[in-house]
Amino acid sequence: MDIVKRCKVSRATVYRIKNDIGWTKQKNMNEGKGGRPKKLSERDERKLLRTLNLLRKEEGQFSSSRLMERAGLLSNVVSNCTIRRFLNKEG
Repeated sequence: MDIVKRCKVSRATVYRIKNDIGWTKQKNMNEGKGGRPKKLSERDERKLLRTLNLLRKEEGQFSSSRLMERAGLLSNVVSNCTIRRFLNKEG
């Protein structure tokens, strides 16, 4: 309100200028990414890719549930759909 009185502009203008400068954007970037957290951590992703190469050499064909079992991931934490989605993303 001090800025509104001193500069003789509306309160909405003050807020719009503040947001354009990026004061709130800078604060939000430091807080981290929003949204739902990932089910697979980066470590789990690396473990899956390592296990995938081993199983290809040993067995040739296998299922995503077999891959999860061999990598040591629990099926009640990560679903088969999540594993298949990650594998398709990685090519």
